[in-house]
Amino acid sequence: AEAVYYEIVNHLEGVDIPSYARSKKVALVSPSTFYLTTAAIAHWYKNVEFNKQTQDIMKRLERIISDGQKLGDDFQLLGKHLSSANSSYESAGKRLTLLVDRVGKIVEIGDKEKDQKTLEQKNPE
Repeated sequence: AEAVYYEIVNHLEGVDIPSYARSKKVALVSPSTFYLTTAAIAHWYKNVEFNKQTQDIMKRLERIISDGQKLGDDFQLLGKHLSSANSSYESAGKRLTLLVDRVGKIVEIGDKEKDQKTLEQKNPE
């Protein structure tokens, strides 16, 4: 079978079978190279499929990275909001302390005046 293949492919007068086969995108194989050729094609096909899957995985990882960056941005914004809220809380606490101190001083002034009136009523001159 191998000799017949060799004679047909290489020694037919006026016919260039290998060129014709290449122009039609056909691979010529002999009986002894058939298995090797089909195994090579199968290996190539598996590589193509593997590359497609790898590209799909890479696209998904890129989306995960993008989502992670967005999450990081959200955490930074949340941190700014928490910092601002904490600053407002501390400022309000200081104002409340100041207000309580001022009211306390007013109450003390009122108590002193009350005590003075009480003394004046007890000790009329």
